[in-house]
Amino acid sequence: METFTDLERKFDNAPVHFQQGNNSGAGMIRLARQESLVILSTTDYFPSELDENGWFDVDLVSNSGGSIWLHNAALNNSFESHQVSTTAPGHFESHIFPNTVVLNCHYLPQDRTILVVTFSLAALSNFFHYELIEWETFHPATRNSEPMACRLVVPVKWTPQPQKRDDFPLCDANGVVPPTIAYAPPVKYPPLAVRLNHQGIVVIDAVIGTDGHASDEVVTKPTGFLELDQVALDRTAQEVFHPAMMSGKPIACHLTVRVNWNLTSGPPDAQK
Repeated sequence: METFTDLERKFDNAPVHFQQGNNSGAGMIRLARQESLVILSTTDYFPSELDENGWFDVDLVSNSGGSIWLHNAALNNSFESHQVSTTAPGHFESHIFPNTVVLNCHYLPQDRTILVVTFSLAALSNFFHYELIEWETFHPATRNSEPMACRLVVPVKWTPQPQKRDDFPLCDANGVVPPTIAYAPPVKYPPLAVRLNHQGIVVIDAVIGTDGHASDEVVTKPTGFLELDQVALDRTAQEVFHPAMMSGKPIACHLTVRVNWNLTSGPPDAQK
């Protein structure tokens, strides 16, 4: 059975084409999780119909024969379907951002039910947990070596924070002795990022508690590459600090963490 990595290699940057009634077109697909993008050049305005949320579905076929379903897709407002050239009537270009990309969609049931995610939390102040579940990647369940749909229960533990983020001062504020690193786990350059030549600087805001542990980590300036941002977040969460001090007492504060991913210099631990 093909793994997700196998499918990603097979379909990423693949030429695709589609046929929908009298409208046909061709283009390419770029797989990058939340940044996934499909660019299509079509013979007519695209899409023909939107649902009440302004989304649409479309079936594609890669030039190698693989089937692709874009579910709950939307047009980039900056590149809404437009006629590319007045000298070539019937030539439209669309930049499409799908919420869900289903590869080898011929495995789906006829009603195209993917899964049902059901969860409840005693306290919910944001939708990070739903986003986390939505983008989790699984190898499908199988029965007699054939993929099958199943219900998966994902336990989510919610721990309310005792204070709001804005209640903490900056670690470099006047009168604050900033925290210093006590332990930083080694980090490796993500193999996918190496293969795709991804690099950049990610900036993270984290609250360093009086116990020296980071919490409430948020990417404030992403690299644009999910795998680099996620590894940087994970590394920040595992770091241990000597806590910040004010008037001789440990305090919690906001720390800005910059992680520089550079293929020439290597992972952040190898950079000077």
